[in-house]
Formats: sequence, C-alpha cells, structure tokens
Amino acid sequence: MAQLPRDLPDGRAGQALALAISAALLALVGFGVIRPGLAWYRGLSTRVATVSTLLAHERRLVAELPALRRMAARGRPGAGRDAYLPGGSAAIAGARLQGAVQSLAATHRIGLDSAELLPPVSLGSVERIRLRISMTATYPALIGFLDALGAATPRMLVNRLDLHATGAPATGADLPLHASFTVSGFRIAKAAR
Repeated sequence: MAQLPRDLPDGRAGQALALAISAALLALVGFGVIRPGLAWYRGLSTRVATVSTLLAHERRLVAELPALRRMAARGRPGAGRDAYLPGGSAAIAGARLQGAVQSLAATHRIGLDSAELLPPVSLGSVERIRLRISMTATYPALIGFLDALGAATPRMLVNRLDLHATGAPATGADLPLHASFTVSGFRIAKAAR
C-alpha cells in the first residue's frame, strides 16, 4: 500500500487546500455536467413547445377541412361567372386576359415591354390561363398597377414577381424598376359548362 507523503499541510493550510480542491471539483461538475444538462433541457423544452404549437395548428386545420371542402363545393360567395375569363377556348381567354392587363397598364400610364401567353394548366373543371409580363415602371406606378390587377374582374393573380433596378434615378425622380411576373386568370373548362 502506498504511503501518503508526510509533508501534506495540516491545520489551517490543510483545511484551505481541502476547501480549494472541493471548490475546483464543484466548478468542474457545474461547468462540465450541470450547465450542458440545463442547456440540453432548455433546447428540448423549446422543441417540445414548437412541436406542440405546430400540432395544435395542424389539428385546427384538420378540424376545419370538412367545412372548407363544403364551401369549395358550393363555390366562393360572390364569385360568380364574372370571376372567370370569358372565351370558348384557352386562346380566346388568353387574348382577353392580355387585353385586360394592357388596359390596366394604360390606365396606370405603364407600357408593357412584352406579354407572352403561356400554355394553359388544367385544374379539374377550371383552366389556369397564364400571361408572362415584362415592364419598366416607377415604384409607385408599379404598386398601383399590381393593386389594380388584384382587384380586377375577372379575377387575376400575380406570382413569380421579379424586380430589378434599372439604374440610378434622376434627381427628384422615382427609381425606375424592371418587373417581370406572371398574371393568371381562370376559365371554366368546356366540360364544366
């Protein structure tokens, strides 16, 4: 058995050394075990709270689904046939969509750089007619035009909006923006008429 050295401090010096070693061990346990454990617990409780919130939201959506399906089957209130593009074919409906967009652009004093009719997309009893627009306008004019598109009859949706500044504005003038986006209108397919 190993013998303890006889020169270990005793008395007050020994008590101080024992107290320092105990404090160092407590600090090591606190920083090495307890602190990471508390951080893990906080992270876990945050994840549990997030998942609980998401779960409650999903349960509410699932509970609302039958009512939403009934409402969709009846049709949206106030959305009569005037919400759809008229026309016996997708090409005619596309031409009417392009005419409506050009008319709104002229109202807002905006010229279209280009307007390209994209192939229609069938969505059951409805066809989605899409028009790819490219234009240059000032920010206020562009916002007014997009707002008018959203409020137009027949209904039009804007998506895939891409904005780029065209250069430095003249002193006291608005910055011109180049905008490209897709305007979609909907047409009742022939089978649903």
